[in-house]
Amino acid sequence: MPLFTFRNMKISGVSVAIPEVFLDNNQDIIAYHSIVEQTASDLGYIAADDLLKKTSINPDEIGALIFCTCTPDYPIPSTAFVLHNRLNLNQDCIVYDVNAAQAGFIYGLQIVCSLLSSTNKKYALLITGDTMSKLNSSEIPYSDAGSAVLIEKNNTGSVFTTQCFASGDNFKKEIFPTGAYRHQHIDKKLKNEKSRIFSDSQFNNTFFYNEIKKTIQSWIHDNSLDDYDYFAVRETNDDFMDLLSGELQIPLHKRISSFSDYKDTGISSIPLTIIHNKENFDNQELRFLTISYGAGLSWGFAHFTVSKECMFSIIKSNDFYSDGNVELV
Repeated sequence: MPLFTFRNMKISGVSVAIPEVFLDNNQDIIAYHSIVEQTASDLGYIAADDLLKKTSINPDEIGALIFCTCTPDYPIPSTAFVLHNRLNLNQDCIVYDVNAAQAGFIYGLQIVCSLLSSTNKKYALLITGDTMSKLNSSEIPYSDAGSAVLIEKNNTGSVFTTQCFASGDNFKKEIFPTGAYRHQHIDKKLKNEKSRIFSDSQFNNTFFYNEIKKTIQSWIHDNSLDDYDYFAVRETNDDFMDLLSGELQIPLHKRISSFSDYKDTGISSIPLTIIHNKENFDNQELRFLTISYGAGLSWGFAHFTVSKECMFSIIKSNDFYSDGNVELV
């Protein structure tokens, strides 16, 4: 199990974007769904643009941009290049996409910190975004969202720790089978009918509950719950946080959530949950233990510190990048 520790790292800003449109299916389930024209990178861009304006850093000092998504704008090129263009970043910057599904924030944090620790640049951008509502799933109350996190290499920064896990033998337990090239040979009508995400929710919930409990218990055993101010986890239902927190004996006052207001925002749920709860935070420097999980199957957790003053906005917007459209002849 790969455990990564990074020293002298600082989160210098966090912003989140969600669509303005929300859906009520008469079962008290409200989800934010993007309009047809809006993509995951649009939401990521809105968050990143807000972040960069509020931090006023020199974009030339950004050495890496990692975009974590499983709903990219195009198969080629990586959507990170679209964001690189829209944010007017320097050519001296490594950019690429990462698809670790809903665990992408944890995976992305590990990748960004690894890149930043070995470069002469001062900053790196981790952008996440998904428009899961476009994958035609009615099994999970997905909300579309994007986030941007600015990581800074700083001698007075804190210690970040990440740990990532994978269970490739369960790759079919949550899958969008017709989204690429494995099923190019099947009938077009059948392909359209099967163009949705399939999720074995019962298996996944049980699997993740047991595996996360097992792996996080060993982590907590080597540390202390007193080392963390708050505990945040990606939530796919109302019960998951309570069950897991209860099993791990995490005090109620240390649990934070956003599910009742935003439902499952997948890859962006951790940044959104942190900002959503910031008015309830007493301290200025907050230590978080976070967990996320998703297709793959993949899961991971991360420990990091964020200043309250660096928790910026949750922006509601239907804006989209019209110049991203390509004329198809």
